[in-house]
Amino acid sequence: MIKRKHFFVVLCLFYIVNIHSQELNVDDLLGKWNSYKITTLEGGDGSDITFDGKPFSEKIMMNFIDSKTMLFSINGSEEYKVEYVIKGNQMSIAHRKYTIKVLTDKEMTLKEEKLLGNLIYLKKDDD
Repeated sequence: MIKRKHFFVVLCLFYIVNIHSQELNVDDLLGKWNSYKITTLEGGDGSDITFDGKPFSEKIMMNFIDSKTMLFSINGSEEYKVEYVIKGNQMSIAHRKYTIKVLTDKEMTLKEEKLLGNLIYLKKDDD
């Protein structure tokens, strides 16, 4: 009986590790994405931690051109052509690091791995 429990636990752990180690399909990323919401990990709008007491208002645009190149813009500034790297569900863009929490054909959620660790919600443009 104990051997069965150990086998089941090991099987479950293997399944979980296997899911998290799978590479993302870069084709799902291709195209233009715009942020529509940024929250703290707890779901707050940031008004309790910003200097002016206002919610997060940063707008991020990511346009994935191919499997390693993208255009990146913050708050409508000039678009910068940068390289990105995907390893598992981790994405590095220049000096920024993100964990891809959700990726569908229309929505993506990123968790910042530096700075405040916010969640960034993006929608894919239909163009």
